[in-house]
Amino acid sequence: MTLLALEIRGNRLLVKCDAPATGADGVAVWYFAIHIGQNLERARLALGMLTAARIAGRQVRITYYSDETSNTGWDMGCDPKDCRPIVALELL
Repeated sequence: MTLLALEIRGNRLLVKCDAPATGADGVAVWYFAIHIGQNLERARLALGMLTAARIAGRQVRITYYSDETSNTGWDMGCDPKDCRPIVALELL
């Protein structure tokens, strides 16, 4: 995935990609989020990786739960209609 935007909104780091992923329920997932209040070091590492990818024009692989009912990110404001919490990141 290629990143279009990074944003800090409330208690989450929000990532928007150039094309949607498809959730298990067929929903177009445009946004992915990391809760920045739970583990500050994890949030810093993710922000560094995502910023590096954005600046260098590199792609990232985002691992997430595709089924909206298996996510635990709704408490941070990640809307199940088009957002999933990030489980893992890989800079490609």
